[in-house]
Amino acid sequence: MKKIIGLTILTLAALTLDYLFRARDIFVRGDMTLALAFCWLWILFGLIQFGKKGDDFPASTETPAGKAFPYFWLILPAVVSACIALVVLKGMPNSGDEYSYAFQAELFSKGKLHANGTTIAPWIKMQHVITGEKIYSKYPPGWPCVLALGKALGSPWLVNPLLGVVALLGLYRLVELVAGKKAARYSLIMAATSPFFIFNAASYFSHIMLFAAVAWMWYFSISALEKGKRADAFLAGIAWGVALSVRPASAIIAAAPLLLYALRDLARGKLSPLTATCFLLSAIPLAGIMPGYNYLMQGTPWVSGYSIYDSKSIAPHLSAWQLLVPVSWLVLLCSWTPLGPFIAAGRIFGRGWFVDEKYRWERLGVIAFLLQAGSYGLLVDKAGDQYGPRYFLDASFVLFWLAGARLSAWAEEGTARKSGFVLKAVLALSLAAVLPFNIYRLHQQVEKRWSAVESIRKEVRGPSIVIIHDDEWGKGRTALQINNTEFDNEVLFLFDLGEANKKLFSLFPDRTIYRYVPEKNGGLGRLEKYPKP
Repeated sequence: MKKIIGLTILTLAALTLDYLFRARDIFVRGDMTLALAFCWLWILFGLIQFGKKGDDFPASTETPAGKAFPYFWLILPAVVSACIALVVLKGMPNSGDEYSYAFQAELFSKGKLHANGTTIAPWIKMQHVITGEKIYSKYPPGWPCVLALGKALGSPWLVNPLLGVVALLGLYRLVELVAGKKAARYSLIMAATSPFFIFNAASYFSHIMLFAAVAWMWYFSISALEKGKRADAFLAGIAWGVALSVRPASAIIAAAPLLLYALRDLARGKLSPLTATCFLLSAIPLAGIMPGYNYLMQGTPWVSGYSIYDSKSIAPHLSAWQLLVPVSWLVLLCSWTPLGPFIAAGRIFGRGWFVDEKYRWERLGVIAFLLQAGSYGLLVDKAGDQYGPRYFLDASFVLFWLAGARLSAWAEEGTARKSGFVLKAVLALSLAAVLPFNIYRLHQQVEKRWSAVESIRKEVRGPSIVIIHDDEWGKGRTALQINNTEFDNEVLFLFDLGEANKKLFSLFPDRTIYRYVPEKNGGLGRLEKYPKP
């Protein structure tokens, strides 16, 4: 109890310091030393507290520290992710996808579905945002709706770290259900200390929300299939419906093996039709969110923002290289989640895994993970390594699940020393190497990106427009997408349309118009006043 009280006091103290520093505009300017010290304080405190029993420390459930174990490792990644989001990433989206989510979330927070682009649209070109008479994100509405709550409260950067707690809790309950409490504890610490999970929880991407929804869907579905509880089937439908509103294709792929298994049980009479009906009753209304949104935005439920923005075909690429893309992502996954894939693979090739009935849920989980990897590998030729191979995160609860089950099995087989050694190796690689390296790497990227924007803001005077080339390093895209959804900032960032720029003077007669001239060597460039016609 004393340790729990100590953790609570530390949390409150940290939140107080956070408020004070943000009020003094220190965090926003990137005080990396304080941020890293804060993260490491939590990490070291946790390792000291829960490492006293040596090899068996995650498995102990009787001691006070053992009972507090899950709560600590649910809170830890949220705190670290929040620090990274606020200090390293400056509380802002840092890629085109993230900007698109944040843009739509701002619209939703104002009670709008789209921005009015009638007059300004020709000068707007935003990544993953549809522009025209209506300006809105190409992505499904589920994640922007949740992110809008953070926007309304002024802390959108905090939404994903909090959802990370929901995701980890879903993972913990799932593994506890199918593999036992010890395996759940190992899985939790594997995920909670994974830089792959932590950095995605610090981003504006939708993958953490999908991780949470699918993990809970698996938990409630397995519970319903094993125990026949209709309430669990109803909750499983809700979780899946939420997943469909976030990333429909990923949600279908991640749930497909489990749904087919349920249909088999239904056909054999092992699953009650009433239980299956409970699942459908809760899933169908939420599954209608995406078609309904499409109808409001495009006038038809069958045309999504993807098909409008990505006018080219999304057909699979069948080149030899494309078939190797999932393999390259697996290599990237190993670098972001040290030893995790290898430990999970050790579980798969364990004795009786392919035939023993008790491993049936794990086998279905592996199928879901491989389907996710293979399908995205054929459709997308780059996963993006800013926060790791993020498309894998949608079904990566399976990775942590199997890794935790393997470590637990070693402990139960009388080789706790082996599981303890492997777990400590994972912690050492994750927390001492991968995490600080990527904190530094991302900090450098973000500083370079935002220094370009800040340099422009310092030079302009009064209500202004800055027109920017689209073909230089992404500075133009980054700068442009910091416009708010009303496009009424004091400094408005637009794209260079050549002679058509002269019309801007008639549209905005009270604004000074600048032209951003980038340096050929990738420097910050310079501003020059745009000559009036």
